[in-house]
Amino acid sequence: MQHGRDRCRYAILALLSLTWWPARAASQMPDAAALIGALGCAGCHAGMPARTSTAPPLGPTGARYDEAWLFAYMARGSGPRDSSPARMPDFRLDDAERVALAAFVASTGTGSLRAPATDAQKTAHRSARAASKNAEAGLGRRIFAGLNCAGCHVHQGISAWSAGPGLSTEGSRVQPAWLSAYLARPHAVRPYGAYPGTGSRMPDFRLTSSEIATIASYLSVRRVALPSFTPRALSPFAEAKATALLRDELSCLGCHRIGSDGGKIGPDLSNAGARLQPAWVAAMIRDPRHTVPSTIMARVPMPATTQELITSYIASRRSSAPAPASLSLAQHPVLEPRYGDGAPDAYARTCSHCHGASGEGDGWNARYLPVQPTAHADKAYMSTRTDGALLDGIHGGGRILNRSNRMPPFGESFTRAQVRELVGYLRVLCDCAGPSWSRPQAGASR
Repeated sequence: MQHGRDRCRYAILALLSLTWWPARAASQMPDAAALIGALGCAGCHAGMPARTSTAPPLGPTGARYDEAWLFAYMARGSGPRDSSPARMPDFRLDDAERVALAAFVASTGTGSLRAPATDAQKTAHRSARAASKNAEAGLGRRIFAGLNCAGCHVHQGISAWSAGPGLSTEGSRVQPAWLSAYLARPHAVRPYGAYPGTGSRMPDFRLTSSEIATIASYLSVRRVALPSFTPRALSPFAEAKATALLRDELSCLGCHRIGSDGGKIGPDLSNAGARLQPAWVAAMIRDPRHTVPSTIMARVPMPATTQELITSYIASRRSSAPAPASLSLAQHPVLEPRYGDGAPDAYARTCSHCHGASGEGDGWNARYLPVQPTAHADKAYMSTRTDGALLDGIHGGGRILNRSNRMPPFGESFTRAQVRELVGYLRVLCDCAGPSWSRPQAGASR
């Protein structure tokens, strides 16, 4: 009984002061803090108890490993070691990913060889390498960076970064039952990375039931106050209307997927009702960047009645289909995380997933869209578009220009100055100006 009252008190304190809570929670839950610190969760997730375990350094300052041994080891990871919960998790790598990553790690190690491969491991590695023509050390380096291996294994020249979402509001975001099931068997919430395009993924630590309960309890009380929202039961007509709006009018399915339709930048929404708290769904649709400041999700203007309909629709989604799988890092381009504020960084963060890093219309998400994204590097086409049309497209989305509704409107996410900077960067990509009649003429009065 006392324990239950303590839990309630902690939850109330969390609502009063979110910034103060993580340190308080760690002090009140030493078992959880010790477990999370040993597992190294802080290597990817901001705001977690500091990592207390040490992983072998890799690269020029690390040991040298046999490539075939690494290929085999990456398929299984390891259990707890040295009387500590610390362990190497399973990243669910496919053969090509393991070939490339093993090639990179093995090529940068120094010193005497550690853990030589067995004949069986060498045979398996040769077979996988023969079937993975493009899986070489260069790709392995990008995978190493994208998965944030440097979050645990120090590697000279590759910096660690926050590859996972912040967890300071996890109790307000996800359903408790889903969280426990996810910790038991992680899967791809965002198919190509919490930071889209990097391919980062939550690994499987093979947690015990008691470890799952400890971590889930710790995360569940990390909350923030949100306006309540109760999804209404939708009639068949309302269901059909919401489906049509998402498919033909709104931009949500450019990034999210429902069933077999939609992009793979954001979380699959097919099972959103089982995963997310309804109030969180409402907050993200209402004002995504206020709810999660680091998100690239655009705020889509819509009438209050439409917003309520779409929120109810998404918050009621349940699916018995298998959980989504991560996209292969060997079959999609791996992007470097970009955090700058300039137009090139904004383009890389927000636009490149569909339009391509160089504006060729070949972004990694393009294959999941019903319409080929505009190639911003196409000089002939872009020369026919005025700066005003480009500004309108960024601000109001593709539908305003009679293009695909899957292109989101960023006018309420970017400032007008940022939109103009992006227009300028599009002109850099195409190395062109708009039609001559749309440009200011020399000597013309204004």
